[in-house]
Amino acid sequence: MRTQRQRWNAAWKAVANLGAYTQLNRMDCCRTCAACDMEGNYKPGTPVVWTYGGQGNYLAFARDTGMARNDYQYIYHENGGAHLIVTALRNEGFDVEWDGDDTRAVLCRFV
Repeated sequence: MRTQRQRWNAAWKAVANLGAYTQLNRMDCCRTCAACDMEGNYKPGTPVVWTYGGQGNYLAFARDTGMARNDYQYIYHENGGAHLIVTALRNEGFDVEWDGDDTRAVLCRFV
C-alpha cells in the first residue's frame, strides 16, 4: 500500500506532466508575494497549481510512515489548474473539497 506522501507526489507529478506549472511549499512572506514572484516563470495561460509553505502552512510528511503531519492543505491555482489537481488528488484517493469557483482555494484533507 502506498503512503500519503507517495500518493501526494504522484498526483502532483501527474499535473506537471499535463503541462501545468507546479510548486510545493512556496516560501514567501505571504501568498500574495508568492503569486507575484511566480509570474514570469510560466507562459501566459499555463495552468498553475501551488501550495504556500510560509506562516506555518508548510506541508511535511513523517519519514518513517509517509503520513502527512498536517490535517489538511490548501492548494492555490490559476488558469484551470484547480480542475487538474482536484482530479489528480481524487484519483489518488484523497478527500478534496472545491466548489468550482476559480477564486477559491482547493482543500485537500489528510484525515
